[in-house]
Amino acid sequence: MYCAGCGNEVGDSDAFCGRCGRPLAGGPPQMAIDGKDEAVALVLGAIVPGLGIMYSGRFREGMSYLIAAALFAVASFAVLLHVGTDVAAMEAFSGILLLTAMATLALHLFAAYAGYGYAKEYNEALRSEGGPPW
Repeated sequence: MYCAGCGNEVGDSDAFCGRCGRPLAGGPPQMAIDGKDEAVALVLGAIVPGLGIMYSGRFREGMSYLIAAALFAVASFAVLLHVGTDVAAMEAFSGILLLTAMATLALHLFAAYAGYGYAKEYNEALRSEGGPPW
């Protein structure tokens, strides 16, 4: 007998495909594949941009968010090192620091929402197709 979803050979008594997790007709009921917790993906993405996306199974995209967050942190630190304790320089660079802080906040929020969305998409694919979408 073969799985209709992926073509993997399965036993007659199997309830789910061993490769893709799709439920098979007949066989004893077994535990379904665990999905990704959407709240965990949201919190991970809010704490460290990209971590929730990686948790949802999209490692490369999550790494791009993580690298962008690191670049924002390095840029902020470089401006602070350049300014030092000079009050006049601090006033001159305050706009750049504010822009960097706003961009970092936006990155955190967007990464958290993206991680949540990918976890939700992952779970919907498990329910409808019987396997992960990617």
